[in-house]
Amino acid sequence: MRVTKHVEFEAAHVLPGYDGGCGNLHGHTYKIEVTVEGPQDDAFGFVLDFKDLKKAIEEVVPDHRFIFKKGNIMCEDIATILDQYNIKYVRYDFDTTAENMVGYFAEMIQNYLQNELGYSEDIKVVEVKLYETTNSFATWKKDNTI
Repeated sequence: MRVTKHVEFEAAHVLPGYDGGCGNLHGHTYKIEVTVEGPQDDAFGFVLDFKDLKKAIEEVVPDHRFIFKKGNIMCEDIATILDQYNIKYVRYDFDTTAENMVGYFAEMIQNYLQNELGYSEDIKVVEVKLYETTNSFATWKKDNTI
């Protein structure tokens, strides 16, 4: 059985060196859809409690944060200024494109479900879609070789 939860979050980013709009500091209303597969072994027929899936997603996604690739000089300068005003940000080891973030989020949500919420390995994140805009998204699928 598969179940899906979607959550919206806000984040700002910049892709330094990109020749286009994304080379400027800007923000998105992201939407993430996480599909989990597993047996219906709960007394109510749940695969997992939707509130737990929502909690896992919200713990992983960078809501209302500036997000950037660690080590980028311009972004690190911005982070220094944000520190002065106690404004939150998240550094990643990759450029903050939907394609790079979607697989990372899938792995982190899976880890949170198992390690923090105690779900068994029978509960698997099998697909994640990350919408950067209402009509543009990246999809990650478990064991996808593309």
